[in-house]
Amino acid sequence: MDNQLQFDHEFEGVKTRTLVGFDYNNDEVDERSRFGTAGGIDPDNPRYCGDACVTLGAPSDFHQKQLSRGTYLQEELTFDDRWIVTLGGRYDEVMTDTETDSFGDYAFTKRAGLTWKALDNLSFYTNYSESFEPPSSRSFIVGSAEPQEGKQYEVGVKYRPENIDALFTLAAFDLTQENVTKQVTPTLYRQVGEINVRGLELEGKMALTDRLNMTAAYSYWDPEIKEDGLSGNEGNRPILVPRNIASVWADYTIPGNSTRGDLTMGLGTRFVGDTYIDDANSERAASYTLVDAMARYELTRDLDLAVNVTNLFDRDYLTYVNSFSNSGFYGDGRSVLTTLRYHW
Repeated sequence: MDNQLQFDHEFEGVKTRTLVGFDYNNDEVDERSRFGTAGGIDPDNPRYCGDACVTLGAPSDFHQKQLSRGTYLQEELTFDDRWIVTLGGRYDEVMTDTETDSFGDYAFTKRAGLTWKALDNLSFYTNYSESFEPPSSRSFIVGSAEPQEGKQYEVGVKYRPENIDALFTLAAFDLTQENVTKQVTPTLYRQVGEINVRGLELEGKMALTDRLNMTAAYSYWDPEIKEDGLSGNEGNRPILVPRNIASVWADYTIPGNSTRGDLTMGLGTRFVGDTYIDDANSERAASYTLVDAMARYELTRDLDLAVNVTNLFDRDYLTYVNSFSNSGFYGDGRSVLTTLRYHW
């Protein structure tokens, strides 16, 4: 549940926008699992034997209830239609009950931003923000479990050319997270002291014609484990974090007439660079490129039908390799989502 109240006002030439909110989450997990061993399967000639060739251990039960409440306040001030100051604060309290103990985590996080509209079509901005997230499964974590905390600094520019319908953005950021939870065995986790990611993100949106639109984006990340006292992985790249991500998307609209509505068709591609399978950087999971597509048809002025397809060519690709169990996990195959939407 998330409830918000916003109040806009202007006082002596200064525009204000005040936002206050409260959110509430109640999450309860009951889980029973059994771990065991089994022989390998020949992928070219699989022979399945069911329970007859599996040795299972004793069942393991997990129960946890987590209740969280958050209160937040944000103030946005606009001076002379050129300077925008954003200040925000949030207080969280999270109560966690397990079968053996109870925990309480509390945090006050802040954010502050400044935007300068140098020209009507050119803006520069800077932003600072903090984050807080308690552990999701304390009983599995080695040592004293601490909430995951983060700090991010960001600067950027937004430009909208005068002679074309387009918007270009460039951002640089520095993000630091502490107490990041990582799995080390099927039933054991630990927390990495500090992980830092610096990066650049570039995005462009352009209407090439009144019917054809295009969006392109590229991100370069420089991730590094700064502190890792348990395993000595300082200086390595964190697990599952790529250096390069890119995407291109285009859509074309065929205008309707007196007998039918608009028809929009889109096609795009996504690239995700290679990642390491563990924090020790022992081996890599390969990069992959996927193709997505969509089609949307206006049945009436207020009713439209859309079909979205991800991984159009149903490509096989690995997103995660579990080094301690010597197993790999494929990403999602072709997915088709049909949506019927009515708007007013």
